[in-house]
Amino acid sequence: MSTSHLTPQHITHLINLSTLCTLWSQTHTKSRVLFNSLQNINSQRQDTLFLLSSKTSFLVSNLNSIRDDDDPLLNEKLLHTLIYKQSCEIESILLKIHQSLDEFEKILKEMHGIYERSNRLIGVHKNDVITNDNNSAKTISPSPSATKKKSSSKSKKKANSSSSPSKTSNIQNLLKNDEKGGGIAEISIPLSNLYCTRILEKYNRDLIYKRNLLQGGTLKIDQIESVKFVAELWEKHIENHLEEKILDRIKIWKRINEYLEINS
Repeated sequence: MSTSHLTPQHITHLINLSTLCTLWSQTHTKSRVLFNSLQNINSQRQDTLFLLSSKTSFLVSNLNSIRDDDDPLLNEKLLHTLIYKQSCEIESILLKIHQSLDEFEKILKEMHGIYERSNRLIGVHKNDVITNDNNSAKTISPSPSATKKKSSSKSKKKANSSSSPSKTSNIQNLLKNDEKGGGIAEISIPLSNLYCTRILEKYNRDLIYKRNLLQGGTLKIDQIESVKFVAELWEKHIENHLEEKILDRIKIWKRINEYLEINS
């Protein structure tokens, strides 16, 4: 494989980081489903407990002619069994929700690894910039004749390009913007490092937020309103504007590189 097909390290960092952001979002969606299940089964358990506690009065007022054995739903033993099964289901769901925290922590750890590699790369980049600056300071300025030749060759190229039919496309417009510096297609090493830093900080805050919801004493499983309150807070998810921006930049970068390879 030629070097032109190799993706630069700092771009690879962003691609891997974007994959981890998607994985985080998928894990969050799964945990939301678990919270919905927790609300449903907890509500059912509360109804069963209420039915069990009001069983005697319910029978007297509404079903005097029906014995317990005639109606399975009113059988006390069955109700106790049902409550036990519902409690086991709640415990299983809670365990899965807590396991989702472990998944988030694992993803964050991988993000931190990318961040550290990006920091090492930015250090190398700074050294290269300093070295290039020192070398350029020693470079002798070109002679006027050489400058003339360059300008004449540029004018010839311009004339040739104007004589050929123009191919206006989004790719060419992006290339023009990029040549001016700071274009949308440009992803520099410092910019990549900035994205890595911001993503890591953002998702670290989200993990702390989620951990506090589960372990901070807010969730009281025997209270329906408490479960509902925590579930609603859990629904809150970090905005993905930055992630979308990174994805867009990567897509544009790939399109431009494909265009340059085809036309090289």
